[in-house]
Amino acid sequence: MNELLSSFENYLKQEEKSIHTISSYLTSVQKYFGWFEGVFGRPPQILHSENILSYKEELKKERNPKGEYISAKTINVRLNALRTFNKFLVEEGIMSDIIIGKNSYIKVQNLIVSPAKFTKQDVNHFFQSILESNEENQKDCYRNYTLAKLLALTGCRITEALSIQIEDIHLQAKEILIRNGKGAKSRTILVNSQLHRILTKYLNDIRPEYRLSQVSPYLFLSNRSHSLSRKTVNKMFAKYSKSAGLNEVLSPHDFRHYFCSQSLQNGLGIHETAALAGHSSIATTSLYTNVDRQTMLDKLENL
Repeated sequence: MNELLSSFENYLKQEEKSIHTISSYLTSVQKYFGWFEGVFGRPPQILHSENILSYKEELKKERNPKGEYISAKTINVRLNALRTFNKFLVEEGIMSDIIIGKNSYIKVQNLIVSPAKFTKQDVNHFFQSILESNEENQKDCYRNYTLAKLLALTGCRITEALSIQIEDIHLQAKEILIRNGKGAKSRTILVNSQLHRILTKYLNDIRPEYRLSQVSPYLFLSNRSHSLSRKTVNKMFAKYSKSAGLNEVLSPHDFRHYFCSQSLQNGLGIHETAALAGHSSIATTSLYTNVDRQTMLDKLENL
């Protein structure tokens, strides 16, 4: 079974799926295998529609670490991973048919609100918490501040930000090249005056202080390796969110939501915002034209 999962991983890489998607799909398939073995005492040979339906019903009973039932969206992500695995098995000649269709998913009627859930004040408090943090080394403080500002002012994904190399940055032209965005697509993001000033200071005064600054091509370095890791970023964002007094963790992806929302509110067109954010569909960008959830709740209080 491990050999089959390894082949599936290679299949996903050939399909140019992101590292995050590959990890998510492999985990979802492994969870299905675990459920199947728990019920039948052996791993599955192939996929059967009846088993998938039973598994879906079992997922409806699953709870997250907070003790809440997992969402329909999470269940559909798991089912989508199995559907992709199904396609892989067909291509490998192990199965003859696709038995997991779109009708296997749970239908969800979403409340159409903007995905952006943090206000400008929340974000400013977050930035201030970085500046006032008691880092052992002040260079780490300004590096983290630069990264957060980059995410908020360009809307790039965290994986894209951590992959930026020095040669990708063209401050004179106020541009940064994103080489491998989602779907292995490249695009150019623009640098406004505020980010230009912050990046200039970081590049001239802060980054050279890192031990590997002369040998690593990456913009954001750690004290131990050539580049900053996503795991490290998630931990420090959780810490800064807490010190900023936020009720929830302001994640790297929340900055992407914030950028799209603020861009549209400040006059950029929907196509311009989509191009800068690297959205493959305008429909994704259009979500940010809707009011945020809190505004909707405030209006309902007046009923």
